[in-house]
Amino acid sequence: MVFVAVFWNGVETILLTVSRELSVVKGEVSDWLTITSGVPQGSLLGPLLFIIYINDLPGVISKDSSLALYADDSKLYRIINSQDDMSSFQDDLDKISDWCKDNKMRINTNKCKLMRITRKRCPLVRDYHINDQSLENLHI
Repeated sequence: MVFVAVFWNGVETILLTVSRELSVVKGEVSDWLTITSGVPQGSLLGPLLFIIYINDLPGVISKDSSLALYADDSKLYRIINSQDDMSSFQDDLDKISDWCKDNKMRINTNKCKLMRITRKRCPLVRDYHINDQSLENLHI
């Protein structure tokens, strides 16, 4: 494997340029496949490269929402006081989904959960979705 540092307008990008892998399933071995992108699993640079890669993600959401990033996890949150707030929250989910598609990333919707924290007796409730899949509600 070879790492190449490319400098462009003062920004350093480190690319994995050559890697090969194969698969073995039930004793059957696939042909070698050249991998031209990505970061080796367990590498020291992997987390840093991922943070650099997703650095612009918080800029796609509305100003009244917040996005907390930690490693490869993220949490989108917002105070919901009206129907407009609920619509804006769904819009932000859609913007994040679009950003991921544009950047060749997939959201594992099976790991995405919705948590409402409220003391209201009759809170505003809506189903939210990512990529046409409804988010599971956690009951707290």
